[in-house]
Amino acid sequence: MIYMEMKIAYEDRYDSLIQYLCGNIFPEIDWRIVKAQIWQESRFDAKAISSASCMGLMQISRGLAKERLEQPAYVWCADVNLDLGITYLKEQYDHFPEIPEHSNKILFSLASYNGGRGYINAAIRIANFEKQQFTEWRRVAPYLSDRRCLVRGKYPDAKQIRDYVDKIMMKYAVYTELT
Repeated sequence: MIYMEMKIAYEDRYDSLIQYLCGNIFPEIDWRIVKAQIWQESRFDAKAISSASCMGLMQISRGLAKERLEQPAYVWCADVNLDLGITYLKEQYDHFPEIPEHSNKILFSLASYNGGRGYINAAIRIANFEKQQFTEWRRVAPYLSDRRCLVRGKYPDAKQIRDYVDKIMMKYAVYTELT
């Protein structure tokens, strides 16, 4: 009998779980976008903690973990973290009925996941006021830097939000080429 050891690449070890959860929670999304998001959030480190105290693979905030989990410590379980992160991303997607085109809706959802829906709403309002196509992410994203994009007395980290979305989509392009 020949025994062959199979090694799963570090980035690929959650693929089946991501596919399963996306299929059940967010079937509209290509699971490889979520994989690219995890790469951006934590580089697949289930024990990652950000400078903002966000946790795990999808960098779940303490507030979201307390609000949604019976035991917030479960946020450290990869399956729970992924379930909560994909659910939250799906909620962001569903909160954009004014964005008709799917690929743009995904971009707005990623931006909201990262920066907060309030800032994205403000940028949409400004783009609309300026007679820009407010349903296209590329037209709205520059308005995150606008001085009118103020929410609760704070401005967004516009560059960080735009870079977040861009890096995820670049990594997604790599993943789609590989599979």
